[in-house]
Amino acid sequence: MAKNNTCREFEQIAWFFLDGDMSERERIFWEEHVSSCETCRAIPDEVRAVELAYHGLPYQEPPEAVLSDLRDRLYQPGRLQRFFHNLRNRIPGRRIWQSSLIGAVVVVGSVLLVTFVRHRRSA
Repeated sequence: MAKNNTCREFEQIAWFFLDGDMSERERIFWEEHVSSCETCRAIPDEVRAVELAYHGLPYQEPPEAVLSDLRDRLYQPGRLQRFFHNLRNRIPGRRIWQSSLIGAVVVVGSVLLVTFVRHRRSA
C-alpha cells in the first residue's frame, strides 16, 4: 500500500503516539487511522522494537581523549558566541515576527483612529 501524507506524518509522530504525548483529539484521530491503515499498523511495533534494542545496548563511557577533544572544541574562544549568532540568523521566524509586529501596530493604530473618529462624530 502506498504512503500518503497522513502515513508520512504518522511516521514522524509515532513516538509521541506511543508515549501518549498528544491531546485526546489527536490520539483518537491517530488510533482510528492506525486501525484502518495497513501501512501504519506496523509502525508502533517497529518503534517499540527500536526502543527495546536501544535499551538493550550496554552503556559505554566515551574514551577520555574524545571527551577532552569535545571540551577543547566547545570551549574555544568565541565558539559559543558564533554558534548562537549563527543560530539566531538562521531562525526564519525573526523577519516574520518583525513584520507581524509592524502589522499589529498598524491594525491597533487603525482601530484606535476609527474609534476616536466615531467618538468625535457622536459627541
